[in-house]
Amino acid sequence: TGQKYTSATPTAFGSSYGPGDVLGFALDATAKTVEIYKNNVSQGIMSLTGTTFYPAVGINTGIVVDGTANFGASTLTYTPPVGYNSGLYT
Repeated sequence: TGQKYTSATPTAFGSSYGPGDVLGFALDATAKTVEIYKNNVSQGIMSLTGTTFYPAVGINTGIVVDGTANFGASTLTYTPPVGYNSGLYT
């Protein structure tokens, strides 16, 4: 539905998504933010806490995910935003 959850409370965030949509995430570990993209259009920026970040997906009851997570092992559908790298780095 395009909502974000903070302490289990849903808040409106971006537009809803469905079959065929491509979601992208631009993590800025220094600024502790992640910008969310749907079909290469920014849906907004979320602030993060902590110092270590792990990729993860949370699925609500009744939701079906039919797709592939691509962390840069193959060609991305869209070019990463300026200043960002594709994939995971250590």
